[in-house]
Amino acid sequence: MAGVIRRIFLTAIFFHVKYFADTAAQWNAALFKPASQSSPSNDSHLAAKFGNDGDKRDNSSRCVQTGFEEKPWWQVDLQKQFIVESIIFTASQTAFNKTINYVIEVHESPPNAAGPQAPICNTEYNVSNDLNHIKCRDPKKGRFVRFIQLTQGYLQFCELEVIVSGQTSYFKATKSLQVKAILAEVVLSRSLLHCAGQCKNHRALWLCNAFNWFTKSRGCEMLLTDPNDLNKTSHLTTADVNFYIENFG
Repeated sequence: MAGVIRRIFLTAIFFHVKYFADTAAQWNAALFKPASQSSPSNDSHLAAKFGNDGDKRDNSSRCVQTGFEEKPWWQVDLQKQFIVESIIFTASQTAFNKTINYVIEVHESPPNAAGPQAPICNTEYNVSNDLNHIKCRDPKKGRFVRFIQLTQGYLQFCELEVIVSGQTSYFKATKSLQVKAILAEVVLSRSLLHCAGQCKNHRALWLCNAFNWFTKSRGCEMLLTDPNDLNKTSHLTTADVNFYIENFG
């Protein structure tokens, strides 16, 4: 059933379960946050919003591609200040450039605003376009993360995760909802917290930011759902299902 988009009927209890409360832990803060790019692609399916939608498949209809230009870039607004530790970059296998020169900037204010030069997380030259986990040379504090290709061409990739520290991440129990979500995977879990941990560590074709925990069967449905759409759905109660969605404290 992986990859099937369906409407799931959920209920939830009314307290917060804090998971991995250690503020030194690291999380992806970019998922579903506002994204932009230096120029649009001719194909509307290759837009900035697909660079952090949790879909890591090399799917030409849900990836990022800029126009052909000098130093194309893609940017995400994390909506608050974080300590940026690293970037996880999922390349597009259909990319025109097989090697890439890049720089990753971390800005505390919008990059177009006048001010000092942005701190640089990392920069590399003539590296393979399938680069994956890029660690910052030193952790950088900021809200806006910009990935810049330093050569002329198209910037193309399928997912960019911004791994941060300095914030507590937890799963929030949410009122009874009817939501549209991608079912990433279904597994058995020992407990509610075990299910949360499996969601946090899910790094397959889809990321996971929410889950259903079935108390009787101990089933754990790992889900990918846009939190910006939760208030637009109708409400319905179903027995024996607890729904949690990731939040930053």
